[in-house]
Amino acid sequence: GEVLAGCMGSEDRLNYTVLGERVNLASRLCDVAGRMDIILDDATRDALPNTAQAERMAELRLKGFKDPIKAYRLVSLRQHTASGAIGSSD
Repeated sequence: GEVLAGCMGSEDRLNYTVLGERVNLASRLCDVAGRMDIILDDATRDALPNTAQAERMAELRLKGFKDPIKAYRLVSLRQHTASGAIGSSD
């Protein structure tokens, strides 16, 4: 999704930040994630290679989002080279 990135604030105090719905969604998913968890939404899961395995979670009701969010927990992500899989995050 689209985000706005840049320095925001005043001449005395500028901070680099990002704003947008996808940024808010990422923050909410991080709030739900446990230690060492990676929680994905539909769009992010769909963008992963076939080597990624994600398990479906119950839909999430997140602050700031009217509709429930389909969520997935990343289980493993294998890397591929021309000769095949070279590693796993299992």
